[in-house]
Amino acid sequence: MPFRCIRFFVKCEAPRNDSPRSTQEEGIKTRLTIVHTSLDPEIDLVAVHGWKGHPHDSWTSASGVNWLRDVLPQDTPNISFYSWGYSSTDTSCAGKEPLMQVLSQKLVSDLWQHRAGSKTHQRPLIFVAHSAGGSIVKGALLYSASHPDGNFHAVKRSTCGVLYMGTPEMDARLEGLESYLDNSGGAHAADDAYFEEASWLLHTLRRYEEISRDFRTVYGHEHGPDHGQTHLEVLIDS
Repeated sequence: MPFRCIRFFVKCEAPRNDSPRSTQEEGIKTRLTIVHTSLDPEIDLVAVHGWKGHPHDSWTSASGVNWLRDVLPQDTPNISFYSWGYSSTDTSCAGKEPLMQVLSQKLVSDLWQHRAGSKTHQRPLIFVAHSAGGSIVKGALLYSASHPDGNFHAVKRSTCGVLYMGTPEMDARLEGLESYLDNSGGAHAADDAYFEEASWLLHTLRRYEEISRDFRTVYGHEHGPDHGQTHLEVLIDS
């Protein structure tokens, strides 16, 4: 698939890498937080952090600058910004459904409840996903697209774009997952949590292309500081 490369600069520090927050993250299940509300919003942007990340800290630099609150609104005054947080250490669904599948479904549910309650369910929606948050967003869009309830389906229908930051390319992940599943097969494979998680992820990546043509997909890769600025290299599907 052809790509063209665009490079632009952000006049602040980029979001730092996700890091474990064992003491402060324990109480987090899932939560949609309003980070910045536009006076006349035309679009909602929802950021989803990576594995063991944090809904605030994952988008905040060491100097305290929050990318969603302090930077993006200056360039996009017609967008309202949200951060969706989740706990990656919750094992309550172990042995039932893969954790990432449950989180994907909860993302759709949380978004619909908020957008329906605020009467914004028809407003265009953009996702920004970092690292493993990209897999959760892909799973959420697939779940929404195939859900028989028209209310849940509205999440995917409203989505007009997704920015994946630091999310591995699909082809490389498919090859690795296929190899892992082939080598991990056996009588007890279905009872193994890692096997179930990998199976769900492989299924999600394979199916995602079916719906990705309905909106714009952008892949971004963070780079280090350059004269007090940080730039993000972006590959846009052409």
